[in-house]
Amino acid sequence: MASNLFTVLKIRDFRLLWLGLIVSNLGTWAQLYAEQWYIFSFHNSATDVSLLIFTQALPNILFMLIGGILADRFNRRKLLFFTQGAQAVLTLLLAVLITFNVMELYLYYTINFLYGLLIGLDLPARRSIVPNIVPAEQLSKALSVYNATFQLALFAGPVIGSALVALFGYKMVFYINFLSFSAILYAIWQMKIPDKIQDVSVKPTLFSELKHAGEAFRMQRVLLTMVILNFLFIALGRIDYLFPSISDNLLHLGVETAGWLNSSLGIGYVVGSVICGTFDQYFKRNVFGTIIFNVAALCLTTWVIAVSPFLWLDCLALFIRAAAASIGGIVIATALQMTAPDQHMGKVMGVQSAVVSAAQLISFPVGLLTDWLGIFTVLQVLVIGNLLIFGYVLLTRRQVNAMPMSNFPSSAK
Repeated sequence: MASNLFTVLKIRDFRLLWLGLIVSNLGTWAQLYAEQWYIFSFHNSATDVSLLIFTQALPNILFMLIGGILADRFNRRKLLFFTQGAQAVLTLLLAVLITFNVMELYLYYTINFLYGLLIGLDLPARRSIVPNIVPAEQLSKALSVYNATFQLALFAGPVIGSALVALFGYKMVFYINFLSFSAILYAIWQMKIPDKIQDVSVKPTLFSELKHAGEAFRMQRVLLTMVILNFLFIALGRIDYLFPSISDNLLHLGVETAGWLNSSLGIGYVVGSVICGTFDQYFKRNVFGTIIFNVAALCLTTWVIAVSPFLWLDCLALFIRAAAASIGGIVIATALQMTAPDQHMGKVMGVQSAVVSAAQLISFPVGLLTDWLGIFTVLQVLVIGNLLIFGYVLLTRRQVNAMPMSNFPSSAK
């Protein structure tokens, strides 16, 4: 039942994490929206915006696995407190530089690189802590609610960001995001993770940690299939960094248009998370069909966005795209977290996060192609790329069906 979806919030530590992330992510997505237009305003270049993604994704790849190893070795709560606090300091630095009108693109990219480094240390710990504080039988619901915090922020953040930019300029968005970090820092400080989970026994050297991570993927081939699917979905499915170009060159509208596009994604993600959490047992039994639907939605909506001259139709396409992606992503993430053993959860999440970050590196060549060939042609190329995902899913149907969803404990009583 839908009413049972949020019963997971009765768990104190998960509730603290959820509330802290809601506030913090609202600030983060407001900034992510504002910074895309801020960078685009320098030269009206899609390449400049894609470099924003690239400079953050590169250190993600380098540090995600290290972050996963640290998450297995050290107190995950303290690690999160450090990474979130350091990100708050960088956000304040950006706000000050913009306030005094001394910001240059190379400065922004440098600070963004440091953001990426910290996120590389942060994400594995944050993702691996959820199975530690939530019982296995409620994990799929917890992931749905957890993901919904990001999706809600993706909807509301751009609305808040566009309003702040219109009223006070870009700098105010960064100051608000700096303040929003206080919510997640307070939540992390108040969480009580059992010692038996924090003090995970691991191998003593970095090499042995890497070797053990490789063994986990070799012994559980389905882990590799899930990670590759995530790579393809992100590499060929993410188009939010193209929103300024879509708004400017296809729809011929202004800065507020990208806010509507981002918000449509956010609403779709929220709806998809709620649907997946409510009908989790159905999606567990139909993993292959769920992923095929996700791929079909990517193909169709990318084509619609390329040919549509209407903002409302683009928003509808993005809503459907996001809802399908949310459901598919939760199904894959649930299988991944339930398959990986806890003593290697951080490393597995580190590999997963590093692969997702590697997928985002495609944003740079896509940005270059957009400035060279135009946004319409690039979107058509992405449609062809989405068809390649369809082919991969068909080739790996046996592995997809082997995802251990049917063996998961039922969360419906």
